Amino acid sequence: MDLSENELKTPKNLNFTIANDDFNCRVLGTGKKIIIAFHGFGQDGNVFQTLSETLPDYTIYAVDLPFHGNTKTDNIQITLSEKSVISLTDKLINSENIKEFSLIGFSIGARLLFPIISIFSLKIQKIIFIAPDGISESVLYRLATGTSISRRLFRSLMRSEYWVNSILSFISTLKLSDQNTLIFIGKTLEKEEFRERVYKTWIYLRKLKMNKGAFLKSTKNINCKIHFIFGNRDEIISKQKIVKIVKTLPNSYLEEIQSNHQYLVEAFTEYARLNTSILD
Repeated sequence: MDLSENELKTPKNLNFTIANDDFNCRVLGTGKKIIIAFHGFGQDGNVFQTLSETLPDYTIYAVDLPFHGNTKTDNIQITLSEKSVISLTDKLINSENIKEFSLIGFSIGARLLFPIISIFSLKIQKIIFIAPDGISESVLYRLATGTSISRRLFRSLMRSEYWVNSILSFISTLKLSDQNTLIFIGKTLEKEEFRERVYKTWIYLRKLKMNKGAFLKSTKNINCKIHFIFGNRDEIISKQKIVKIVKTLPNSYLEEIQSNHQYLVEAFTEYARLNTSILD
């Protein structure tokens, strides 16, 4: 019996229980080459569906982040650790008999790439950071998650749209952040549901970030290209804050494409279609 187009596009799902999390992983495509991908805030792994159709030689294992998609997290008080990310990757590659793979991380999802690179560098063929978070942290992120007191304050503030707007106005007055970024954040946080998810996601992933020394040690002896993709209209992640770090990394390439932050995965998909060598 022939499968319908919708059935063909319905992704297979894998589940991996790691400590505090029940991770859902969507299997997109059927190609022999492998990509393990992590989406950004407010998305799920299915955001990479069109990319998998653009790259028929690849299968994309797209993991839903905690508090996104079908991944379940029991206790927000326990942060996602590097050890848990490594265990997740180990279970995935062993269950699917994956020998080599490439990595894609978009925005806050890029935070999960750092522990994977540190342990599995010899298995990695290519690394693509799309507007990566966790390399150069914003003032807002440090203020919100840096201490136990600031995290409790952050929790209280996220319960009130009034206080969110007041804080953003204060930061704007002091010129601690770019105006376009503040406008974008203000619009994003209008809904209580999004404010709750921002709080949980920021707190839970806060310990995953680049350790420059460890990153250099992991990448300097392998022949693995590292691509950094930025949007020319990105309101959240600015390449100016990261470009100096990128220049110190081996085999690194920086590309800017036409997009804002929200649609960067879609823009990268089109970029990959026109520049197929980026994953060769």
